[in-house]
Amino acid sequence: MNIENGGSMDLSELWVSPAKKAYEYSRLKKGGNRSSVRTDLLNEGVIQLLRSAYFDPEKWSFEREIKLPCSRGGTFKVDILVRNKKRPKIIHVFLLKAVERSYNKNRQNYGNTLVGETMRLLAGDIKYSDCSFNWVDWIPREVPSPTEKNPNRTETTRPCNQEKERILLQHCLEPFGHSNCSITFSRIRYDLGSPLTGVEGWQSLHQVLENISV
Repeated sequence: MNIENGGSMDLSELWVSPAKKAYEYSRLKKGGNRSSVRTDLLNEGVIQLLRSAYFDPEKWSFEREIKLPCSRGGTFKVDILVRNKKRPKIIHVFLLKAVERSYNKNRQNYGNTLVGETMRLLAGDIKYSDCSFNWVDWIPREVPSPTEKNPNRTETTRPCNQEKERILLQHCLEPFGHSNCSITFSRIRYDLGSPLTGVEGWQSLHQVLENISV
């Protein structure tokens, strides 16, 4: 691990920082949660983390909004793709979502998205080797959930546990023709308005990235 910038920041802080920056933009800008600027802040924050802590920029390139073949035909766009410069077929894919409000009513849809996107990327004709496919969701422990009667309402978020689904998908990779590849579903849990303490959910992805040796 080689942290270039902000050496005083621990990994918990680095992992939550992109979502915090995106949230601050949404909070301060009208319609900011739908802005491409917010997306750029999230992507750039994650790329900075990946460059600093996991991937040597002399050996890896960092690409944004890349279209990959989709099992249903056409292409599917991913947020970040890290590519080996010497062996460009080796890629590490990151799909990012940062929740900011009204999560629980959509939590099953979020869960379906993880599985559906995995199938779109990995159930097609392209076979991958030495690659990883990583879904990263930032889900605060509590988010605004306003209603017409109570515009200040908040809710405690309740993400679905999809580890068994991830394990099932992981076990399908080798028989389907993907060699030495991994799938991760990470839900980073933190407090929106509080100091960065007790950040959870990034550790398993950290271990996968730490073990990349190609």
